[in-house]
Formats: sequence, structure tokens, C-alpha cells
Amino acid sequence: MVEKPINWTLTSTRAFEELYPFESKFMDIRGHALHYIDEGQGSPVVMVHGNPTWSFYFRNLVTGLSKNFRAIALDHIGCGFSDRPDAGTYSYTLESRVRDLETFVDQLKITEKINLVVHDWGGMIGLAFAVRHPEKIDKIIITNTSGFFLPKEKTFPFLLRLIKYIPFFAVPALLGLNAFARGALYLAAEKKLSGKVKKGRRHSRVFKKTWKKKGKKSLRPDLMVQPPKKKNLEKRKPIPKKLIFVLFLILLALGASSFVVYRLYFAPKDPESLKAVYQKIELKHINLPEEMVRFCFDHFPDLYAALLTCNAEITLMDKEIARIDAIAKKYPEQEKIAEKERAVWEKAKINLLKGFLKIKKTVKELYVLFRVNPEQAMIQINEKNKELTELAGAALAPAQELTQKIPSEEAPPQGLIKGTLYKLKKKFL
Repeated sequence: MVEKPINWTLTSTRAFEELYPFESKFMDIRGHALHYIDEGQGSPVVMVHGNPTWSFYFRNLVTGLSKNFRAIALDHIGCGFSDRPDAGTYSYTLESRVRDLETFVDQLKITEKINLVVHDWGGMIGLAFAVRHPEKIDKIIITNTSGFFLPKEKTFPFLLRLIKYIPFFAVPALLGLNAFARGALYLAAEKKLSGKVKKGRRHSRVFKKTWKKKGKKSLRPDLMVQPPKKKNLEKRKPIPKKLIFVLFLILLALGASSFVVYRLYFAPKDPESLKAVYQKIELKHINLPEEMVRFCFDHFPDLYAALLTCNAEITLMDKEIARIDAIAKKYPEQEKIAEKERAVWEKAKINLLKGFLKIKKTVKELYVLFRVNPEQAMIQINEKNKELTELAGAALAPAQELTQKIPSEEAPPQGLIKGTLYKLKKKFL
């Protein structure tokens, strides 16, 4: 049986001793006691557990393999019977876990190659170790783990998103209520677990003795380290389970609502959802068939944007010319002034259309080639892409410089409230 005081609580395997009959051993890892079991003789098999488990997870493997192999299973720092330092003392990161495993294997002084068994979070740790020390690995047995990103068709589980993205929910739920381990007993088990197995899986709360009870010390004073003195320690009442459950529900509701807000307003968007979708737009000034406009959208996105801009610029120029004509009709005696200004806009319009005339010719040629020989067309598209974009930019530059002088049709209203509402309307509506 194993007994160890952890965070002022005597933790023991007494409630499930027959399921975990192994001799416990401890190793100093950077100032923290790491618990492990080492059973049998032969070729070494090192088992690396994940979350939220400990070496108890491998109990049946250790029992079976120890007959012909040296079966070794460790408890990560913070898990099982290993020390549980706070985050200020120990860095609970993948890099720390990998360094712990390196130190652990070195201190075991194993001369043979290792058979590495990894599970869950232990897969990332074990595979990183194997990449760094391939000379130490004989075989790797991977169980329910991944060292890669999720495939596109898989989504990150909702409950794990709460843990990852909502710290103020995750910290009290995981560290205070042990929600990860408790939830895994029901959500991650295909078959119903026995009472003793459940106690083993969440063993940190299995067997507790208060430091003082009716003036007597705990059952194992040789294991005890006196805690800080607190006033009225004997009179302190435990927190009711109902209150803990209510607090947990409140935290769950806050976490869920925070997660929804995060996903809606702050989460990075899926690249697939950010892809532009073609919408049919009438470009009456460009004079290109709709299928060729779609062709530009698919293969020349920058040029497609330039075509839209060109169409908008010509529309602005036509409006300005119409405005000048209306003024000339109203004041016929000043027609010469109006004609001079109209000539400037008409010349700019003609130059812009001429600039895009060469572009339209090349687009038509590439489109026909694409329909006849797609492979050859793609080579031409890659070669012409930059050239066409630069030509469009050169043609648009003088036109945009001219249209910038056109006053806005609607002047923003004065006043803080009205002005702000106007800006919001312009930006979002």
C-alpha cells in the first residue's frame, strides 16, 4: 500500500490496494519527487500516461508484462503520487514534461533500447522524447493519442474548449473540483467502471485524514510534515457538497457563455470560412462576358478587384460629367468653363478604358486557352498574373487621383451622438 501526504492530505491506495499491489518508488526530478513503479526483469517497457490519469491506468499492463519484461510506469509531476507543486514553482508545459522524462530515463540507467508505450497527452511527451533520442528507442506503442493537428473533419470537443479558452472557469473547475478526472470517469468510459476503479482513477481524493482529530495526530506521523498553524482548525466546517455543486453549475454557465462570446467575436476564423465566394456583379463599363469575369475571380483575384474598381471609377466619372452638364445647362453663358472641366473628365475616362483594353484582350486569350488546354493555360496564368495586376494599377492610379477630388455625397452630421451613429452605420451597415 502507498501512503503519502500531498498538499496537507494523506493520500493512499487503501481503497483499491488489490488493484495496485506494486512497490512504489520515488525519484528526485529538479527538486520534486516523481513517483513510479518498476516491476519485473528483461527488456524495458516505459509507459507514459496522459490526462487525467496516472500509473494506475497501466496497472493491468504492468501485471501482465512484468512476467517477461521490465515494466516501468511513472506519474507525471502533479499527477498520481508525485509531488504537486503550484504553477509558480513548476512549469506545467510540454517542454517540462519531456525534460522530466529525459531525466527519468537517464537516472534509471537503462542500457538497453526502450519499448515506449504512450497514451493521450503522454503521446506528445513520449514522441517528442523519441524524436530527440531515437538511439534509445526500440519500439513505440501508440494508444489513443496524437502528435499532430486535428484533421479538418474533426472539431475540438466543446468541454475541452472551455478548459483551453476560459481560464477563470478551468482553474477552479479542474484544480478545485477535480472536474477533469471526475468527468472522464463517465464521459471517457465505454463500459461502466467499478467503484474501486473510479477511486483509483481519481485517487487524490480517495483516502484523507485531517492533520488533527480530537487532539490526536494522523495515523502515520512518520509521513507528516507539520502544516502552517491555523486558528480554530478543529472547528472549521467542511463546505457542503450541495454548495460545491451549485458553484460548479454557476462556473459552467459562465464558462459556456464566455466561450460563446469568444467564438463569436474574438476567435480566429476558420480559413475555409474566410474564402471569398463569387457573386455575379454587372460590370457595365468593363464589357467582359460573365464567364470571363468569373475566370478572373478564380485565377486573378487582384485583377478581379481592379476590374471592380475600374467599373466604380468610371461610374463616378459619368456622374461627375453629368453634374457638370447640369451646371452648364443652368448657366449657358459659362459653358466654356464647363466644357473645359468636362474635357478633363472625359479624357481621364478614355485613358482608363484604354488601359484596361489591353488587359481585357489578354484575359480573353487566357480564358480560351484555359478551356482548350488547362495545363498550358495555368503556366501562362502564373506568368501573366503579376504583369496584368501592375498594368491595372498603373491605369487606375491617375483616375483614382482625380476622383478623390469629388466631394462626398453625404456630409457626416455634427454632434457626438449623431456623428458616432453615422460612423457606425457607415462601417457596419
